Amino acid sequence: MLDKSVAVGYVQALFETAKARGRFPETVKDLEKVAQLLRENPELKRILLHPAIPRERKSAMIDSLLAPHLDPLVRNFLRLIIDKRREGILEFILDGYKSVADLIGGVARATVQTVIPLMEERLARIEEILKRLSGKRVEIKTEINPEILGGLVIRMGNTVIDGSVRGHLVNLRRRLMEGRAA
Repeated sequence: MLDKSVAVGYVQALFETAKARGRFPETVKDLEKVAQLLRENPELKRILLHPAIPRERKSAMIDSLLAPHLDPLVRNFLRLIIDKRREGILEFILDGYKSVADLIGGVARATVQTVIPLMEERLARIEEILKRLSGKRVEIKTEINPEILGGLVIRMGNTVIDGSVRGHLVNLRRRLMEGRAA
């Protein structure tokens, strides 16, 4: 948990700097490249997170693997993280950056789970309702989840709206059990 809380300060500093330099879109793309590289190369991630490997070697790896592909702002940001021995926050940087950008930009992200794909009209209606409820522009990601049996489950931030058949069955079972106990 400490890594996430430490990451917030670094992410805010990066966001403010990128915004001031007009480099916000490039910074997002570069952070996505870094996140993808770490996902696809567990050995690289292991080396970067290993406390016994010298900072100079880690910085050299960043320079050789990423330098030609990254904006100098992100490259220097990665070097700073390594110099400060904060490599543990690397996995939180992209999501944290997007969260700060969403907060400032008035964007809410939602995940909608259904058993079958939603038609465009239905998705647009859900988006409109969520926009009205949140007061923000809403970006929806859809997921297919056969375990919900029917209906839908919406997650937006810390809020979950469970309109699934499975959720209704669980609630019905709980109420029936409470009725027997009373």
